[in-house]
Amino acid sequence: MSYANRRQMSSNRTVAIIIVAILHVLLGYALVTGLAYNAIKKVADDLKTFDVEDEPPPPPSLGTSLTQGFGAPPSGPGAGPAPAAAAPAPGPRPGPGARPGAAPAKPPPMTAADDVKRRAADRAAEKQEIQQRSTELARSLKFAEDDLGVIVALSAELSETEVLRPFLIPHIERNAPEGLPADVRGRLEGKSVDFAVKVEFLSEVLIGKQPITKQKFEELATTRDLDGLEVKLLEVLAPRLGGGTLLRSNGKNVFVSRKPDAPLPAAFLRELLAS
Repeated sequence: MSYANRRQMSSNRTVAIIIVAILHVLLGYALVTGLAYNAIKKVADDLKTFDVEDEPPPPPSLGTSLTQGFGAPPSGPGAGPAPAAAAPAPGPRPGPGARPGAAPAKPPPMTAADDVKRRAADRAAEKQEIQQRSTELARSLKFAEDDLGVIVALSAELSETEVLRPFLIPHIERNAPEGLPADVRGRLEGKSVDFAVKVEFLSEVLIGKQPITKQKFEELATTRDLDGLEVKLLEVLAPRLGGGTLLRSNGKNVFVSRKPDAPLPAAFLRELLAS
């Protein structure tokens, strides 16, 4: 093959390669632009707008004008009378100016003056209650009179100090309890008034600022004949009332606001222990 023929074949191959390359470029461009168009069109089709409708209002409350619908009793010649709708339970009426459905207003905070008034009202009510209790006890007083004065038996608890205190008078000066007879009150001038009450638990009285126990009582108590009844007695302290004597017999206890070395009306206390 001559040099001229080889040169011509090389030129033809170069032209063919260029044409093939151009075709590839055109084909690639067509493919890319076509796919992009379809993708944009698909996205545009998916982004469709729509109207949002408001939620319909709730149906009207049941009443006498309710028309027959689904679930309503049949109407006609053979149908009975329609059942009456139940009336709503009446609620508390709102105050003047209150909005319907509004929560009740919170009470205003208590001021210092209000707190003082409340405490004063509580003390007055407590004082009145104590006075009534004392009046009830004074209506049926049992007492024993001796040279020192009188001992009054009261149906009260040892913890009722405000009720018992009016019957604990070391020296009478026209201040004898109202429940005593007038002649006895006249004889009590210059003498004393003491009380006696039943005690359910030994721990209600103290020894050395400590509640007494049964074991401690048995260790420290002395025995005395009380009008034929053997009792054990011990000097103790009643909280907020002062010293006195605790008498015990057959598991029953009585506190007397006199100390053991003072005269004790035996028959009176024996009857109180046995009752």
